[in-house]
Amino acid sequence: MSKYRPRLNGDGWADLIELGKTHTPAQLIEVFTNWKQSVETDAQVIEISDTQAKTLDQLLSKYRIPKDVWEIEKSSVNDWVTWMKEDGKPVAKVNYQIKAQLKRRTIDLPSSDAFFEKWLDKFESKIELEAIASTQDPNKPIVLALADLHIGALENNVLVPDYNPEVAHTRLMEIAGIVNKFDRPVHVFLLGDLIESFSGMNHKDSWKHLATYGVDTALQAFDFLYDFFKAINKLSSVYLISGNHDRVSADKEEDPEGQVVKLVYGMFARVCPELKMFYHPFILNPTIDGVTYIGTHGDKRITKMAPEEMVLNFGNQHGFNVILSGHYHERKLTKDALKFRNYVVPPVYSGGNYSESSGYFSTPGCLVFEQNTPAVNVHDYTFK
Repeated sequence: MSKYRPRLNGDGWADLIELGKTHTPAQLIEVFTNWKQSVETDAQVIEISDTQAKTLDQLLSKYRIPKDVWEIEKSSVNDWVTWMKEDGKPVAKVNYQIKAQLKRRTIDLPSSDAFFEKWLDKFESKIELEAIASTQDPNKPIVLALADLHIGALENNVLVPDYNPEVAHTRLMEIAGIVNKFDRPVHVFLLGDLIESFSGMNHKDSWKHLATYGVDTALQAFDFLYDFFKAINKLSSVYLISGNHDRVSADKEEDPEGQVVKLVYGMFARVCPELKMFYHPFILNPTIDGVTYIGTHGDKRITKMAPEEMVLNFGNQHGFNVILSGHYHERKLTKDALKFRNYVVPPVYSGGNYSESSGYFSTPGCLVFEQNTPAVNVHDYTFK
């Protein structure tokens, strides 16, 4: 479906006249027809989405977009495999989704005040970055906190961003690029829900929103993490915790420890024995650069303790503590105290139909921590 924005009202006629300077009559008729079927926003923008084209060039050719008139502002090309049965045998089907947002080519001349402010902002940013770089200790570690990857999930709806295995892999590579810019040792926390579903029956309609399940999903999770860890230039250690989605059974009571994460941990122990990786089904509490990080998934009763009790039982009463959890698909600082902070880490996967109906979804992202006496600095990143 092609969407030209906006409806032809307000300044729409003036915009159509402007388009007449660069379009042929046939092109104007097509634009006018599509405008009438579109939603209201900036007249200079085109959004295209298609599930039949396999490349961006095919998409532009199919909708006859003149490249001398429109320029690509952003685009995404996703493909994923779903399995179905034909004659009782599993058959792989490759699905495609191509999206593009294009902007009409114009030359915007900023005012002198706007130009000066833009120049001044760049000048100030350059000074600030140079000052930070000159005092930064290259051996000072950072801690990356990730939650709720849900590898194997397949979502395509209007409320949350589209998600599939290709998006999951792309986000992991983006995160590796983020931490590499620090050029410092990296410790990674993976706070559970590594996969969407092993059994395909976590919820009543889980099977409707899966790109992969079973052993294929576990192998895919290993492959994605292998690429991710390999892409981090200064990876120091990894901490793996199971989530409620990481079970091999349909009923969470039958596998409370989330055996899929234990399986992935075992695979890394055999394939990459030199990698410092630690696993526990419920909680891990390493001390990194003088700060104790208490990590859980967030679904177990152990996380229902008051944060003060968590620090008393698992933390360092003489130092600073950071309590980390996921599960709720939101980003939140729930408590900030003298000796600790309690964070709900944003999800890599925003959420699906089930989490949406429960009110659990947010913009995807991650958190990066670094020790800064007497507490920590926190960097919050958001993904599109």
